Amino acid sequence: MRNILIIFLIPISCIGQQDPLSGLYWNNYAHYNPATSGLENQYDGYVSYRNQWQGVNGAPVTLFANANTCLKEHHGLGINYIYDKIGFTASQILNANYNYQFLLKNEQKLSLGAAAGIDMWTLNPEWIPPQTLNDPTLPGAQTNYYPNFNAGIAYLSKAIYVGAGFNHLNQSRSGEVYIRMLHSYFHTRFKLALGPQSDFNKRAYICISGILRTDWIKSAADFDVRVVLLKNRLWVGGGYRTTKTMKLHLAWDFKEKYRIAYGFENFGAFDKLDTSTHEFTIGFKIPYQKGQEM
Repeated sequence: MRNILIIFLIPISCIGQQDPLSGLYWNNYAHYNPATSGLENQYDGYVSYRNQWQGVNGAPVTLFANANTCLKEHHGLGINYIYDKIGFTASQILNANYNYQFLLKNEQKLSLGAAAGIDMWTLNPEWIPPQTLNDPTLPGAQTNYYPNFNAGIAYLSKAIYVGAGFNHLNQSRSGEVYIRMLHSYFHTRFKLALGPQSDFNKRAYICISGILRTDWIKSAADFDVRVVLLKNRLWVGGGYRTTKTMKLHLAWDFKEKYRIAYGFENFGAFDKLDTSTHEFTIGFKIPYQKGQEM
């Protein structure tokens, strides 16, 4: 069964690389939408490691890293890096984000953003039997570089956060084959206070979030609910992805600036394989003085 899965993974990797997936996506908004850099905090940065479908050979392993800031209230800046390995291919994406933030009434913000960077895509032909390495019909080792351009929009208030990101606007190609297709992300988050206190930094609350991912051929969505306790320090929750994936997550924000988080997922498509996924995040966040925290 595992060999069969790898056979299917090879053409997927060679024909078109899908954007990496994050179950703890609220730590990685900057990768999907450049309008989010520096929108919630004066400074923040996160590193996430994701080991997907642990028992499946050639399944994705991903590293996300991002750092963001806001300068002079209106200018959001960020840099983000992704390393993603699946099957016999690997990709690295490095982007610089910029956005302009319009300050609205009651601490509301509207942000318009853009990003530019480089995408490096590598194929390692170790799967080819040695006696056939000289067969011209089989792909050989190759490394290709492509420019990458993204755009996005986001709105933030005390209780509502919504945005849309559009990645790979240039749709990178190798000959007639698309390496990266246009991917769009629509994300949202609502905070519901548990009690009369409206200050989310001092009161327990429920956070309902979701993200829709689409390449305009196929789509998938995550729906998550978190309960945030202990003055915005501890949150626990779970969710569901429309690919029949159940999710659990836990995080601890300590000393008002550091975060550690863990996410577990189980994909129910393969009965006899370990399709559990583990994702870990560490990070920091320094909010504005008036404070709008994640």
